[in-house]
Amino acid sequence: MCINIEMHNFFKLTHKFQSLPDVRAFLHEPAQLWREVGYGFSVLKIPAHVIKDDVFNEIIATFNITPVVLRTPAKFWYKWHIDTDRAAAINVELYSENSHTVYGVPTDIENRIDIEELIYEEGAAYLLNTQSSHSILNLGPERYVMSLGFRSPNTYESIREFIVRENI
Repeated sequence: MCINIEMHNFFKLTHKFQSLPDVRAFLHEPAQLWREVGYGFSVLKIPAHVIKDDVFNEIIATFNITPVVLRTPAKFWYKWHIDTDRAAAINVELYSENSHTVYGVPTDIENRIDIEELIYEEGAAYLLNTQSSHSILNLGPERYVMSLGFRSPNTYESIREFIVRENI
């Protein structure tokens, strides 16, 4: 018998990210200060003036978040994990080819995990439950994702309630 748990590990915001061209242009500016954060990832802080999206700036101010770009190496698999430093995140894909973000739930069948894939849409923002087991398989070149990380005591559920209440 297979355990089939309905998964709700990500949520698409109704608001489309308006500063996608601005953040992409920022990535191409010379002398960016990327910081290695372990596990193969690099992080680049996004200065406040780059994001010109009022809704995202409200989220950033309300939750005191520093927006970053996460760079994932080419041909890279980040194994199943739960984030240790983020309770949830809002992500917007900037550049990616053949990259997969999946959530998984073990079943009672040996060596089987039921998965749910987040398929990013251009300019769409997604709230991710980073406290649920997930993995990134990047089969293409370097992948770039803008991310707003929420720390405890915030939770995926509380951030989702905020997004729904504020119609974001």
